[in-house]
Order: sequence, then C-alpha cells, then structure tokens
Amino acid sequence: MRRRVPDLERLRGSGLSSDGGPKRNRGARIRPARSADIPELARLYRDALRGADPSEFPWWDAEELRRRWKAPNVVLGVEMFLLEGPDRLIGAMTIGRLDGDLEVDGLVIHPRFQQMGYGRRFVRFAERLAARRGHRRIVVEELMSQEGVPSREYGYWAGLGYRPILGPRPTAFSRRRGMLEVRLARDLGVGSRRASRGRPKGHR
Repeated sequence: MRRRVPDLERLRGSGLSSDGGPKRNRGARIRPARSADIPELARLYRDALRGADPSEFPWWDAEELRRRWKAPNVVLGVEMFLLEGPDRLIGAMTIGRLDGDLEVDGLVIHPRFQQMGYGRRFVRFAERLAARRGHRRIVVEELMSQEGVPSREYGYWAGLGYRPILGPRPTAFSRRRGMLEVRLARDLGVGSRRASRGRPKGHR
C-alpha cells in the first residue's frame, strides 16, 4: 500500500536555493496533487509537451485523468506532485517504484518557466523524499540513440549527478522511437546506515 505523503516544501523567494538554483517566484511550493487540480494539470501537460504524441501521455486528457485518479495523489500507479506558483502551476512530477528504488517517472516544467532552476528544485525534492522513505538511491530512465548519442533529457540528468547503471538496452518504449533506454541513478547514501536498524520506513 502506498503511503500518504503530506510533504509541503516552500521554495525560498530570496537568495540562492540549497541546490544553487536562482531566486524565482516568491511563494512557489511543491505539494501533492489533488483531483481538483486535474483541469489545470491537463493544460500544463499540453503546454509543456506540445508537439509530442498525445497517445504517449494520458496526462493531457482531463477526463482520462479523472477516470484513473486514486486518492490522495495517485494516478496510473504513480504519485503526482505539483510545483505551484502564486497564480498558476509551474510544473509536475510523477514518482513511482522501479525494482525497489524510487523512480522519477516523469518531470515537466511549463515552457514559460524553463531554464530557471525549477526542474532542479523538483529533482532535489524527490531525492529528499526518497531518503526519508529509506531508499539508498533514486533512478530515472532516459533514451540514447543506437549510435550511443544521449538524448537531451539524458544529458540533463547526467548534469545533476546521475550515472548509468543499466543499459543501453531496447525496451518496448525505446523501440517505438528507434532508440535504446538507459537507467541512471544517484546514490543517496542512506541505505547502508538504515540497514542495521531493521526494515526501512516506507518500504512495502
């Protein structure tokens, strides 16, 4: 059973953030999504993923989201978190489990707010959440060409300290794009310390 996650992290509106991001949008915060967010959430995904194949992203369709939403913030088997500014949604992140690790399943930032450090703040939030739940690492899966050229998204995660641990290999998702998939991870350094204390909190 998934745990309820009441985490609410306010992003500081002055000075540099702890991860080095710029000061932006006083009062912005990260919070679990709610079913009431669905209409704006669908608009966010349509704006952020404009030009992509809609069939790959059920988040675009508000009615589909309503059908699949499970309280409090679980949809399609993953937890949904929002980065919310004073007057609109800035971004969304989905978090799941993959082979026992916490996985960033998806991350989108509205085009108006890209290249402003918000994605990095979202990632650091996910890493803190993973550590609190007792995970020793956090993972993400991205694409690489058949010739070994990483995707832009792969480069983004590599720049945040994520390193390949599996692949490149063909998967159903990557084959549809003629590419290979690579799993990247960042060691959180918490698993070994908690191992001696019994089963880590938050593990099923």
